Amino acid sequence: MAKFKDKFGNLKPKQVELLARKGWTDKEMAEFFDVSLSTWCKYKRQHTIFATRLEHWKAEADEKVERSLYENAMGFVTRETKVFYNKELNECVEHEVYKEHKPDFGAQAKWLSCRKPAEWREVKDVNIGGEEDLASKILDARKRNKTVAASEVIEDIL
Repeated sequence: MAKFKDKFGNLKPKQVELLARKGWTDKEMAEFFDVSLSTWCKYKRQHTIFATRLEHWKAEADEKVERSLYENAMGFVTRETKVFYNKELNECVEHEVYKEHKPDFGAQAKWLSCRKPAEWREVKDVNIGGEEDLASKILDARKRNKTVAASEVIEDIL
């Protein structure tokens, strides 16, 4: 892969701005400009003003996604123009309508799990009695003069 100075002389910030505002990652931009990711990161370290602007442009894209996620979680209304054919007038008529988009449960769950992870994250806790409990069941079975394999006790628990 080429180095930036060999390829560009000067990197065009407007081009990078457009990509960043569309949500492109550093890796995608490096591939687009045909440089390695390490070269891209080195360029950012050497050009701090550029790096600061890049992060600002990326933040704008993130804010748009965050706003869209919020609107999907809460529900929203859009205004649309529909075109109808009026037979009496023998012409097309435009009519403005409002379309309601109901709240989306998936967006709500995602929003809450990201904003309040301690309260809303999905936790899958699988407990089959714990090691102490399993060991005590095996000992109890042996005390009853039964020769029991551990796998049989586990089967009973499950």
